[in-house]
Amino acid sequence: MTFSSDGLLLASAASDGSIGIRASNQLLTTEPPVVLSGINAGAISALAFSPDRTLLASLGADNTIRLLAAP
Repeated sequence: MTFSSDGLLLASAASDGSIGIRASNQLLTTEPPVVLSGINAGAISALAFSPDRTLLASLGADNTIRLLAAP
């Protein structure tokens, strides 16, 4: 789980390789996160936003790093 550097976005990883992203001001609501499926094969062990919040990097259990455009 990681926050963007400005604290506006929260990304969390699931054991199936998917990533959930939500605005931090929606953490206490029932609004579902944006879910990105099939990003990595298997579990994701690390997530990080770029300093300008435009990219999200994920590290999969297979040691593959994926770069995604952050929503």
